[in-house]
Amino acid sequence: MSLRWGRTFLLGLGFFAITGAWALFNVQVPLYLRGFLEPAFPGQVNTLVGTFMILDEIAALFLEPYVGALSDRTRTRLGPRLPYVLVGMPLAGLAYLFLPYHTSLPLLIAFIVLFDFFMGIHRSPTVALMPDVTPEPLRSPANGVINLMGGLGGAVAFGVGALFLPQQDRIAFAIMGGVLLVIPWILLRFLREARTPLGWQERRSEEEPAGVLATARRLIRSSDRRPLALLFGLLLIWGSWNALNQLFSTYATVQLGMSSGAASQALLAAAAMLILLAIPGGLVGARLGRHRTMAGAGGLLVLVLAVAPLLGPGPALLAALGGVGILWAFIVVNAYPSVAALGRNVQTGAFTGLYYLFTTLGAILTPPALGALMDRFGEGFLFTGAALQTLVGVVLLWASAPRTSPVAAAEP
Repeated sequence: MSLRWGRTFLLGLGFFAITGAWALFNVQVPLYLRGFLEPAFPGQVNTLVGTFMILDEIAALFLEPYVGALSDRTRTRLGPRLPYVLVGMPLAGLAYLFLPYHTSLPLLIAFIVLFDFFMGIHRSPTVALMPDVTPEPLRSPANGVINLMGGLGGAVAFGVGALFLPQQDRIAFAIMGGVLLVIPWILLRFLREARTPLGWQERRSEEEPAGVLATARRLIRSSDRRPLALLFGLLLIWGSWNALNQLFSTYATVQLGMSSGAASQALLAAAAMLILLAIPGGLVGARLGRHRTMAGAGGLLVLVLAVAPLLGPGPALLAALGGVGILWAFIVVNAYPSVAALGRNVQTGAFTGLYYLFTTLGAILTPPALGALMDRFGEGFLFTGAALQTLVGVVLLWASAPRTSPVAAAEP
């Protein structure tokens, strides 16, 4: 049994489109919002921008678990996932195309809400395509490929931003919106295995698996606190990463005097390193143990974030952001397998739901909180706040490590 690399890269196109769209969105949309909000709310502008920017995470928290479960029960000639991809992704692409054509704050918010809603319809089914067509023993290397494609999508988006922002923002959004319009039809044409997923017949006869709430109750009642430490550690670290992506353009333009295009170019360094280190990060996790790899990378990440406020525009800042991308690759590639491994005692699907629940909560709570601290202490507090939150997350990751050998800990 070997991984079908071509098919896996094809699967990764969905994650490429999703990550690329969000990357450009997170660079430019905060500046759109700031242009409307700063004149009216100069002292709370970062708080308000951070709040509007988590609308997608709120949609993910309530919409994506429902749609994901609904797709499990969907039976069509296109399979369980593709109908949601074929509807949600193109509609998200259309809303995306209209974002730079806003003429007022209410219209901008309307486009943001529509985009977030349609992304919520297709995101879970798109991600679920990989296990639908990939045998269980091959899903870890496949996940490395998917993350690599996601990093490539972010890099392409940042490159587009560097070329066209801020003056030609409509061209930038047209390019990435076009990707959302085209990718679903490529998947429909070439990913025929998705129409008959692995275990299709078995799923019909299986008992209903334990839900997320039932699994959470078991964790709370358990005397072993390591699973909760892992989940809360990922919540904090994911929140820091999300806040950096959403608020860096504000920090760069206000604190450093950079343009939004230059800010996008700077973030390209992090995305490039994430691409290069996606698969090696998984290999190191298998060698040293996933928890040890994540905690070690997280500790180094704290140091880089602590130094970043001392750096101005230029090569040093680019190097720091590249370091952030490298260390994040070692964390993100090993995070989901670490949570899924807890399914030895409780069903893996339920732990997958908990993984997305906790990381989404981190992404929701951190940007407005860190934005409020930036309003209080200045835009330069972005990296300091992210470093402090990441440090607490790293401590929890160390506490969550299983009491086994590194090799055993790395196994799913």
